[in-house]
Amino acid sequence: MSHFIVVALTIAYIVSSAFIERMEGESRVMAADFVLLALIVLAGYAAVFRGRLVLPMIHMAVLPLFLVFLLGAAFAAHPDRAGTELLILLFCFVGSIAIVNLLADLPEQWLARFASAYVIAMGLLAIVCLIDFLVMPGLISSRAIGGLQGPFSNTGQAGSFFLVHFSIALALIVGRVVQRNAIHVVGVALLFLALIFTLKRASIAAVIVGAVAFIILMFLSPSAKNKRIGLGFIAVGGAFSALSWVIFTWALETIPELRWRLDRKYSADTLDKFSEGFLAENVKSTLAALSHNPWVGVGLGNVQGVYQSYEIHSTYLGVLAYGGLLGVLAYVGFIFYLFRSMIVAAKHGATTTWAAFLYMLIPLFVGLLVAWSYTYHIRKREFWILMIFVALAIRMSRTLRGNR
Repeated sequence: MSHFIVVALTIAYIVSSAFIERMEGESRVMAADFVLLALIVLAGYAAVFRGRLVLPMIHMAVLPLFLVFLLGAAFAAHPDRAGTELLILLFCFVGSIAIVNLLADLPEQWLARFASAYVIAMGLLAIVCLIDFLVMPGLISSRAIGGLQGPFSNTGQAGSFFLVHFSIALALIVGRVVQRNAIHVVGVALLFLALIFTLKRASIAAVIVGAVAFIILMFLSPSAKNKRIGLGFIAVGGAFSALSWVIFTWALETIPELRWRLDRKYSADTLDKFSEGFLAENVKSTLAALSHNPWVGVGLGNVQGVYQSYEIHSTYLGVLAYGGLLGVLAYVGFIFYLFRSMIVAAKHGATTTWAAFLYMLIPLFVGLLVAWSYTYHIRKREFWILMIFVALAIRMSRTLRGNR
C-alpha cells in the first residue's frame, strides 16, 4: 500500500504541475505545491524511520548557484522579491530530493510501474490538451490564442512542459525502462503532437536539435543494436511526422486562430522584430543589470519593473543578470557536472535499463540546452522533475550493477 501511495502521489504531482494558470492577483501557490508538500512530509517521515536520507550529488551541485542568488538578494533593490523567488527555488529543490528518496526505496517492479504510469499519464494529459485545442475549446484552457495552451498560463509554458516530458518519456521507451508497447508509444506521440501545436519556436528547435543529435549518437555507436535503434527512430519518426502533418494541415483549415498565430510567429517580419526588439531588449536589460552589480547580479525577480517591464526569458541571460559573473560560473559548473554525471552513468547502458535511459537522454538534453537559451528553466517544476529522473537513473544504475 505504501508503494502505491508513493507512486500515486508522485504521478499526481507531475500531472498537477501542468495546472498553473492563475488569474491576476491570485496566489502563486498551486495544487501541485500542496501535493509536493505532502511528498516532502512523507519523505521526511521515511528518512526518520529508516535513518537514511539520500542527497543526490547533481542536486548538491546546484547549491553554489543558490548561494550566489542569496548574495544577490542581500544587495538587491527589492530583497523581498529576491528572497521570495529563492524560497520557491528551494521548495522545488527540496521536493525533488524528497521524491528521489521515495522512489529510490521502491522495489524494482514498482519503479517500472511508476515509469509506465508516468508515460501513460503524460499521454492522457496531452490528449486532453489536444481535445481542448482541436475539438472542444475551453475544456481546460481559458482562451483561444491560436496555439495549444491547455491548463497553462500561456503557450510558452505549455511548450516548455511538453518538451521536457517528451524527452523523458522518449528516453524511457528507447532505453527499455518501460516496454515498447502501443500504449507507451502512443503516449510519446501525443506529447510530441501537443508540443508541435504550441507553435513555440524554442521548443520545436530543441526537438529538431535533440532528434538530430540522437540519430548521430546512434549511428556513431559501435553497437549494431544502437544503429538499428537509429534506423527505427528515423522510420517511426518519419511516419509519425507525416501523420502529424496531415493533422496539422486539417487544423489549419479548421481553426482560424492557428493560421493567424502561425503567420505571426514564423513570418520574416516577426523574426526580425524578435531579434531587433524582444531579444535586443533582454540583452540590453542584462547588460544594464550586470553593470549595476557585475559579481553577484541584481538578485532574482529584480529585473521586472526595474530594467524592463517583464522578467528575462533566457536562462543564460537571466543567470547573468540575476547572479552576475559568479552566477554564470556556478551555473556552468552545475550543468557541466550534471552532463558529466549522465555520461559516466550512461557508459553502463548495456548493463541496466536506467543507464540506457541516460544514454538515450543525453542527445535530447542537448536539445533542452538549446530551448533554455530562450526559456528561464530553473524555476520551472518540469526542470526539477527532470532532475528527479536523472538522479534516480544514476542511483538505480549504480544499485542494479552492484546486485549483478
